[in-house]
Amino acid sequence: MRGGTAKLLTLFCPVTGLVRAKGVLSAPNAVLHPWVQGELQSILDQLDKQPSTVRVPLPDDHPLLLTWRQW
Repeated sequence: MRGGTAKLLTLFCPVTGLVRAKGVLSAPNAVLHPWVQGELQSILDQLDKQPSTVRVPLPDDHPLLLTWRQW
């Protein structure tokens, strides 16, 4: 006999493959669940501590860029 339902809340980062998950008994869709809010805040806090990376464009004759253009 089933004693109710539960939901599995997940946050997934495709870049790192990191999955955060928590089972809860209720999660109204109108607002973020407090667990999700806390997890998102911790992710944002970690981003604030990390130095931002500067992306330098590849030169036109870079081998990777030439291969990409070929395909």
